[in-house]
Amino acid sequence: MLSEEVRVRLREMGVFPTDEDMHRRKDANPFFEIRPDSESPTETELNRLTALTEAYRECFGDAATIRTFWGVMANTITLWKCKGTWRMRRMTWTDKGEWTPAPNGVSIEELFLKVARGTTA
Repeated sequence: MLSEEVRVRLREMGVFPTDEDMHRRKDANPFFEIRPDSESPTETELNRLTALTEAYRECFGDAATIRTFWGVMANTITLWKCKGTWRMRRMTWTDKGEWTPAPNGVSIEELFLKVARGTTA
């Protein structure tokens, strides 16, 4: 479970727990969410997540939201740490995606590379 301290740090970097709907608006969706039942990231993992959100900020501007993409172009990457490994799913307006990599997950480094390459396999 995510502690309040970790939730605050994640929100500051633009990664929103999925049980907090305050960030959802009709005209914007977050780039990144994290399941609230995730294990807390380590300090190293938080640093990697910060680097990932900063990379998105450089490419797209505001790392917390996509304001101009509509339809299938809008997507949110939901992160989940379970049993010490990471999984993700990329959801669009038309597809909620599958959790990958399944069933065993990957390290934060491998997940970072998957997000950066735009792949899930």
